[in-house]
Order: sequence, then C-alpha cells, then structure tokens
Amino acid sequence: MPKYIPPCTPLGHWLADEGRQRSWLAKKLGIDSSLISRWATGSRVPRINWRERIEEVTLGGVPASAWPDPAAGVLGALRPFAERPPAVPAVESSEAAQLQPAAA
Repeated sequence: MPKYIPPCTPLGHWLADEGRQRSWLAKKLGIDSSLISRWATGSRVPRINWRERIEEVTLGGVPASAWPDPAAGVLGALRPFAERPPAVPAVESSEAAQLQPAAA
C-alpha cells in the first residue's frame, strides 16, 4: 500500500478534492506515478508542456498558470504555495499558555 503524501500544491489539492489517485493521472499522462508524487508534493515543478497537459486532463482544475515560475528562484517559486491557508488553525497565545506544563 503506498504511503500517504499530503498535498501541498494545486495539483495535490486537486487530486485530494477529486478523490483521484496519483496513478490515475499518471496513466492519463503516460508517465510514472512517482513523477506525479513529486509534482503533487512540490518537490518538483513540471515543465510547461506537462503543466498544459495537466490543465487539459483536469479540465482546468489545475491551470498551467497555477505553478510557480522556476525562473523566479526558490522564494518566488514557493510564493504560490504559501498563499494557501494552513490546514490546521493557529493556536491563540492565550490558548498556547494553557497548553504549557506547569513549572515544578
């Protein structure tokens, strides 16, 4: 059974939201599912030709423009992923103080 890989890119979120497996998309694109995993987790950015094919297969669910521009450098490439709200809400400082163990 493949291990769970949390989505952190538009592609990863689309696959999760649609209930699709990485292997399904890999078969549609004619490539290995390990490459889909790299794209879905953000460890790799697909080339423009693959971004356009992904847009076609997802019927616009993952537009080619949703991917970071590799020419923007590391910080520029991560910006689109940072704009997605966190999966877990932040703990307020007053709540965090209650979670701290009492001093002995």
